[in-house]
Amino acid sequence: MHLRRWKRMSRGGKEPRGSQQQGTEDVKGVETLKVVSYNVLAESLEEITTSGLDCRIACWKHRSRLIKDELKRWDADIVCLQEVDHFDDFFMKVLGKWGYEGRFLKRTGDKRDGCAIFWRQSKLRLNRVHNLQFNVSPYFDRHAEAVWRGVVCSD
Repeated sequence: MHLRRWKRMSRGGKEPRGSQQQGTEDVKGVETLKVVSYNVLAESLEEITTSGLDCRIACWKHRSRLIKDELKRWDADIVCLQEVDHFDDFFMKVLGKWGYEGRFLKRTGDKRDGCAIFWRQSKLRLNRVHNLQFNVSPYFDRHAEAVWRGVVCSD
């Protein structure tokens, strides 16, 4: 896992004198928020993407167990997923048991997959929803979605 190194900055954009903060350690009185973004490769896209790979590696049945383990290890406050096509029957069931709430936005066009976002209910609550769908061009068949959710720290 690669953790970002944060620097404490003053309002003027300069590092305050005597600032010794290194890494992502908790600072007394400062709330931390862990966010993970993960492309899970939708089962509906497997054939295109994993052609020639052994099913013991590439098939959804196997990968879903590995994805579940990976998400559990990350233990994030916000989980952003791309290429999701098992929202209700897998991701919502699994993450729901762990205390997350989530939303899904299907990709435009005839694709089954989309983007999903989950947040830890004990720490965050939904404030507002704003879905963005980008259709680049009628001549370009790739559609990209951005799911943006407003979440705020719970009281």
